[in-house]
Amino acid sequence: TDNVRHDVVNETDNVRHDGVNQTDNVRHDGVNQTDNVRHDGVNETDNVRHDGVNETDNTDNVRHDGVNETDNVRHDGVNQTDNVRHDGVNETDNVRHDGVNETDNVRHDGVNETDNVRHDGVNETDNVRHDGVNETDNVRHDGVNETDNVRHDGVNQTDNVRHDGVNQTDNVRHDGVNQTDNVHHDGVNQTDNVRHDGVNQTDNVRHDGVNETDNVRHDGNNETDNVRHDGINETDNVRHDGVNETDNVRHDGVNETDNVRHDGVNETDNVRHDGVNETDNVRHDGVNETDNVRHDGVNETDNVRHDGVNQTDNVRHDWINETDNVRHDGTDNVRHDGVNETDNVRHDGVNETDNVRHDGVNETDNVRHDGVNETDNVRHDGVNQTDNVRHDWINETDNVRHDWINETDNVRHDGVNQTDNVRHDGVNQTDNVRHDGVNETDNTDNVRHDGVNETDNVRHDGVNETDNVRHDGTDNVRHDGVNETDNVRHDWVNETDNVRHDGVNETDNVRHDGVNQTDNVRHDWVNETDNVRHDWINETDNVRHDGVNETDNVRHDGVNETDNVRHDGVNETDNVRHDGVNETDNVRHDGVNETDNVRHDGVNETDNVRHDGVNETDNVRHDGINETENVRHDGINQTDNVRHDGINQTDNVRHDGSTRRKTFATTGSMRRIMFAMTG
Repeated sequence: TDNVRHDVVNETDNVRHDGVNQTDNVRHDGVNQTDNVRHDGVNETDNVRHDGVNETDNTDNVRHDGVNETDNVRHDGVNQTDNVRHDGVNETDNVRHDGVNETDNVRHDGVNETDNVRHDGVNETDNVRHDGVNETDNVRHDGVNETDNVRHDGVNQTDNVRHDGVNQTDNVRHDGVNQTDNVHHDGVNQTDNVRHDGVNQTDNVRHDGVNETDNVRHDGNNETDNVRHDGINETDNVRHDGVNETDNVRHDGVNETDNVRHDGVNETDNVRHDGVNETDNVRHDGVNETDNVRHDGVNETDNVRHDGVNQTDNVRHDWINETDNVRHDGTDNVRHDGVNETDNVRHDGVNETDNVRHDGVNETDNVRHDGVNETDNVRHDGVNQTDNVRHDWINETDNVRHDWINETDNVRHDGVNQTDNVRHDGVNQTDNVRHDGVNETDNTDNVRHDGVNETDNVRHDGVNETDNVRHDGTDNVRHDGVNETDNVRHDWVNETDNVRHDGVNETDNVRHDGVNQTDNVRHDWVNETDNVRHDWINETDNVRHDGVNETDNVRHDGVNETDNVRHDGVNETDNVRHDGVNETDNVRHDGVNETDNVRHDGVNETDNVRHDGVNETDNVRHDGINETENVRHDGINQTDNVRHDGINQTDNVRHDGSTRRKTFATTGSMRRIMFAMTG
């Protein structure tokens, strides 16, 4: 129940889920829809995760909730312009940003900063997840006079993100021909693509630099390649398998050599690197492929998140006897579920059979795979390896961006009888996300799930599982080493443990910046504990959370947690991407005294996700009144919806109805009055 990114028939609330007799899908393609991407509404045109009133063609909005706003991305506020995952007032061009009067920041915390995107440099061009003015070729970008869009669908557009059309320029997650500057794009003779499969392409995504060329998650010889890389005259690849490579991943420096998520000897290693004269491409594999991304249909070509039969070149596709996919090297598929399939994505080796995010029986070498008698390899390079993930070695067993044996609590881990894993493949596991197995427990409310009789999983494949969300028991994420306890993308002093990390006796951090922190994820501060993308002091277990004395989050595993994710506020409990005071269980929520909200804006709401309203309960990206358990839902008295808009609906995903608008006109003004009073 309650899933997102789901494409199938009669499924029930799944996310990136492929099955039968399920209900409630997200990123779903049905009938009589017009160019919508993560779109909720009626007769709307070209919207992306957008919820509002009387909006049309929502000039480039992404995960946006509000009224008459212009160009916002995951934005909650009033009369703001061009924000991305931004919470505040009168801010301009921010991305996953918490601050005041900042300009063009991405996952940035500060004041009066300018132009940052997991980026290191000055006056660079070609940025991703970038917000600014007069920039060109950006992804997840919001600004003024830009040529770029985010998650946009149309024709003859210029600079779009997650865009599908023809003759477009500068697109992201775009599928077409003769396009320029695309991301998550599949075609031929394109320039500037990410997750692109073709020939003679140039450029990058999540790349900052000048005159760069080449690919990431690329397989070849003598490549130059960089990913999320900033530096000068660097060479190399990330998640790359070839010969004579120098390799860098999310790297910052000059003339560096080597890799991250790398296991070897005498490496120099860097992550999140920006520079000049790099050569690049991201998630690119193959020659003259037809390829699609996130597409749903039959006998289609060039799809995106597509599920069908006899298709060519699909990504996140589940079927049998398919050929040619994205994030693909070989003949095969990605996030594929079938039987007796061969060949996968993010795979490099010899005599492997391989599958990625695959669910079936009698398969060999799968990643993010659920089944029996598998050999399991993911982003693996070598010979005769068993159960490895983004791992390079020989005769290793059970690794997830991890190298070890009999470990517990791993992420992207493949093994048996493990507990609390994320992106885990095995049997009899408990509390896993991106998990594939049988008889799992506590997998309720998950996303990106594939299986049968599951109940709300996230990238989960198995049977009778319950409850998992990118969850780690002992808290490990993309972690490699010995006796480490979790950290991801972490930079600082006296920190303990990182993910995508290789070391000894470390302790837990994920994208964390601070001092003496423990168990953080994308966290910047001092003396924090167990945070994810969290900025504050003395917090405990938060995810992308900003506040004080908060406790626990989402994407969290433990006991007696209060759970918060991407939360900003004070004394809040259980929030997710939440901004407010004394809130409980919110996600990307802005308000006062709310309870259990996700990306929610309102007063006294309960359990909402990306929800805007009053006294709502359990909603996700939901706009309405007295709703219960909705996800990206707009309506009244709905129950268990996901990105659903309607009335008295049950288990819907990204759905919109007309009654809401009639009611919203009446209640909206009251809500504003209440908000003004309570604010």
